[in-house]
Formats: sequence, structure tokens, C-alpha cells
Amino acid sequence: MKILHYLTVTPATAPIFEELRKQLSSSTALDHQLLVFFKGMPIQRADDIVTLNPSSSRFTISVERRFVTHLYRYMPDFVHIHGAWSHTAYRVSCWSRRRGFPVVLSTHGLLDKKILDQEFWKKRFPRILLYQRRMIRSMRGIDALHSSESKQLSRLGWNKRIDIVRANDGSSELFDFDQAYLSWYQKILDTDVYNTFGQLEKESLCALLRVANTPVDGHRVLNAQSILTLRELTPPTWRRLFIYASDQHVDNDLRDAITRMQLSLPPSVAEAQERYPWKVEKDGEPLSDSELLERHKRLVAILDNKIKTSEQDMRRMCIMLLNLRHLLRKNTLSLRHLCDFYRLVRDCDIDEDRLADFLDEMHIHRFTGRMMQILHEVLYLEEGYMLVEPLDDTGTEKIRKKLITQI
Repeated sequence: MKILHYLTVTPATAPIFEELRKQLSSSTALDHQLLVFFKGMPIQRADDIVTLNPSSSRFTISVERRFVTHLYRYMPDFVHIHGAWSHTAYRVSCWSRRRGFPVVLSTHGLLDKKILDQEFWKKRFPRILLYQRRMIRSMRGIDALHSSESKQLSRLGWNKRIDIVRANDGSSELFDFDQAYLSWYQKILDTDVYNTFGQLEKESLCALLRVANTPVDGHRVLNAQSILTLRELTPPTWRRLFIYASDQHVDNDLRDAITRMQLSLPPSVAEAQERYPWKVEKDGEPLSDSELLERHKRLVAILDNKIKTSEQDMRRMCIMLLNLRHLLRKNTLSLRHLCDFYRLVRDCDIDEDRLADFLDEMHIHRFTGRMMQILHEVLYLEEGYMLVEPLDDTGTEKIRKKLITQI
């Protein structure tokens, strides 16, 4: 794992710089690189330090250009910022996040209440308003120095991803630097697992869900290339797939697909992972096809009075669509619900013209078209099974985003 460390060195942060440099030089498990900006601090040049000092009066443009060039040359897994109250550090975090690199922060005690209260109205409060609060909120993880600082950050409520990575209230002599930070970085990666998905992971997940939820009815469920790709997946890829599948409550579907295809699954993917809590948990209950989650009088009247008793499949389909819309509005719609709906769409034989009339009357015709598009993308639903013509618009894009768990 490659980590790019950044620190603005001032007389106040010089001890942090020396301690960090000593720890990084003794590290063997991680690939570290130290990038610093020496603000008014003349130093002796060193081969293991990359400087970010401006070379001209055009400070921001010069520094940004040099930083971005180095960022893409090194391609780190994390940009790790040390310290607080530096505007240059805030700019570094913005430049990194804008280009898709995750950013974490070690405060080194600079956000403790004692430091915060020093010249609060003259120095701290203006910086909080201008950039410090935004910087804290944008961090994927925060390493507090000790418990009192952690409690102070929790009271501020700017970010809930707070850990004390170091042991013994900041003592650097009795803790394993490599293992402690490696575990922390991995915790962040596991929490934000979908952000690490590439095209391979997305296509593999869709293929496995397709196999698990499609009956073998005389035709090949996947093409030969997809089957070959699944057989060549590496253990880290399987691990990411199962972490995300667990969030979306489809991990059992993945195991069913693996059994059907006789794939070999690495044993490590079943291990429990330490992760940050979600803001909104995805609903893991099966999608009901008999009871409305939202009791609306007009919708209940249509279902009870206009759908014939013999049209049970029609009623089930309408209820599922209304429940999908309800869960989507609550941000709890999961891939589990999508799979339940997919199986009903494939199994039911209904009058599509009559269904279209009901969809128009319940004002969910366009929503149904969007769900057909999502089913086609995620579970490869064929055109012959589609209830209505698929619709790909801004509403469909919102559904795609809400299917991904937001943290």
C-alpha cells in the first residue's frame, strides 16, 4: 500500500516533522513518501523528502501544478495529511479529492480543546469558518492523538470517523507503526469498498447476481468470456465483492452462484471486517409482494377495486413497484430488493397493456421504465421480459446512485 504523507512544517510543527520522519524511515510494511512545505523553516536537503515550496510569486498555481504532477507520478492509495490550521494542507486535500485520491488526517493534538481555545476569536474561529471545518468534514478518516481530542472532535460533530490509531496517548515508542496504520487504512478501504470498484468488480458482481437469480432453462446464462473472467478473480477482488454484497444483503446470492458455477472461493472473504458505521443502513428484508409499505388511500383503492381477483400476478407486480419506490425515497433500497423484483418479472405472465393502464393510473409508468433499465444493467434482463420500454434519464441516474450505499 502506497501512502503519500503531507505536512506543513512551521516552528510549531517541527517536532511533529522530526517524529514523523523517524517513524517513516523505520517502516518496512508500507511504501511511504513524505511531502512537506517548509513555511519559513530553512532545512537541510534530504533524499527522502519531497518539498513543495513555491518557485515563483504565483503561489497557488505553482504549488498545485507541482503537487498534482507528483501525485500522479507516485499514485498513492492514500494522501495522509498531518496537522491542522494550515491553509496549504486544506488546498492539498482539495486537489487530492478532486482527482479521486482518498485523504485522511492525523491531528497530532492540534485540534484539542486547549489548542482550540488559544486565541479562539482572533485565529481559530476565522480559520474554522474559512476552511478548517470543511477540511475535517471531507476526511475519509481522522486519527486523533488521545481520548480528550477524540471527544472534542465528536462534540464538534464535523466528522464521525474518528480513531485513536496510536497507543498510550500519542507515545510513539510502544506501538507498531506499520501494523497500526495498515489496519486503519484497511478499515477505511473496507468501509468505502465501492469507491475501489473498477469495471472488473462491477461486471463480476452483476454476472454472479445474474447466475444466482436466473433459472437454468436450456440456454447459457453467461457468455464464455464472463465465465472465464470469474474464474480468474483474485482473492482481494473476491474480498471486495463480498464486503459490498454483505452491505447490499446479496452475499448468499453470491455463494449460490459460486456453487452453481463450481468456482473456488478464497477462505479469507468470510472473515468479519472492522468498519465505520453507515449513515443509512440498507433494508435487508425481502421485498413484499402482498402488503404495501406505504398505505395510500388512492393506491389501496386501485389495488382492491380495479384489479380482478384472478389477476394475482398483476396485483403482486403493482405492489412490488410501489414498495420499490417507497424504499428508494427512504434511501434503503438494496440489491436484495432488486433481485426479488427481477425474479417476479421473469416468472410472471401478465397482460402488459392492462398493466400499463394501472401504471399510468398510479403514476409510476416512468418509474417502471427506469427500473427496467436498472434491471437490464445489473441483472441483464432481456427485452422480451420487460414490462415497459426501458427509460434512461436523470431519474434513472438518481436510482443508480441511491443503490450505492452512501456513508
